[in-house]
Amino acid sequence: LMIYVWPAIGDVVVKGRQAIDWLRKSSRVISKGFKLDDDPIITWISPSGFPAAQAYYESVVTRVRVKLSGEQLIRAHSESADPDINRHANGLAPNFVHSMDAAHLHRVSARMAREVGVNSLAMIHDDYGTHAAHSQRLYEVIREEFVAMYEENDPIAQFAERYPGLPKPPEKGKLNIREVLRSRYFFS
Repeated sequence: LMIYVWPAIGDVVVKGRQAIDWLRKSSRVISKGFKLDDDPIITWISPSGFPAAQAYYESVVTRVRVKLSGEQLIRAHSESADPDINRHANGLAPNFVHSMDAAHLHRVSARMAREVGVNSLAMIHDDYGTHAAHSQRLYEVIREEFVAMYEENDPIAQFAERYPGLPKPPEKGKLNIREVLRSRYFFS
């Protein structure tokens, strides 16, 4: 399935794919320049102000022979002090996107509580729900907060500023973020 999906993402979501590739390359640069006091290894601030981080370390496997009901070979797993560059490369894009989803969720929740007084929200990742009486307002706030979050922030540029020496980030595409306000199926 992924042999079809991954190329299609690059064809349909061109700028998104460029951002993924840039984050992968950037994570390798950051991980290779890691110093022992840089824990967690990669950090950024989400658009809602919360810090986000990832720290993946190389695995170390120690084999120990023991006599326990006969002779046994036990493998003990631990982490070294060296960053796992491949895990960072594979993890940064999804972790970065999840932190954006979490920032959006945070902004929507705070605004619903502040403006509408709604404290009955059901959320899982980027799925939102509330009681029927508040669903139209939630529908509006979800879109308004998404637009505001990306009009007020450029997360890729902000990440690049945090780590001088990274490759040049991809340029923004032509998407008019304000079209989200009219999108019937942005979140349903």
